[in-house]
Amino acid sequence: MFSRLWSFLTEGGERIPAALEPDVALALMKYDYFLNHNYKPRKIWWPFTMEKRVAAYWLRRLAERPADVSDAFAAMALTEKELHKRAVIERLPFDLGAYLECGEIRRDAHTLLVVLYGADTGMTAGGERSGEGADATGGRRGAEAGSAGRSARPFLLRIRPEEADAVQA
Repeated sequence: MFSRLWSFLTEGGERIPAALEPDVALALMKYDYFLNHNYKPRKIWWPFTMEKRVAAYWLRRLAERPADVSDAFAAMALTEKELHKRAVIERLPFDLGAYLECGEIRRDAHTLLVVLYGADTGMTAGGERSGEGADATGGRRGAEAGSAGRSARPFLLRIRPEEADAVQA
């Protein structure tokens, strides 16, 4: 379904609104894809472009500095090995947290989407958001975006585009 929708969006010609931002649409489709799985997906429908060393860097950073994401993420005290086993990560080209809160596409920050799978992810029954961190300027650093009744638990790490690009270099 996702691959057919993506084909339509990229090859639809005149039927697709000119205002559609393909990278934003793709990022939102990835987010939805991950949330609709009860278990860590073995295959994804898009080409995974993050290099292994970059993915390893982000998983190591998440294990070493979990409070950068949220207090709830830090409370799980996941090791790097557990993250490799239970998490999927994807870099999104905009601030997904800002979009989920107010519907605004902000490109001044990117998002490292971290989705944890497993029965002991500590999902709250009401899907409450908790443990937002803050950076030195008082802005949002990361946020948990929970969904009740699912075993997929998303977390968002807000990253500066230049920081993400430096990791890739």
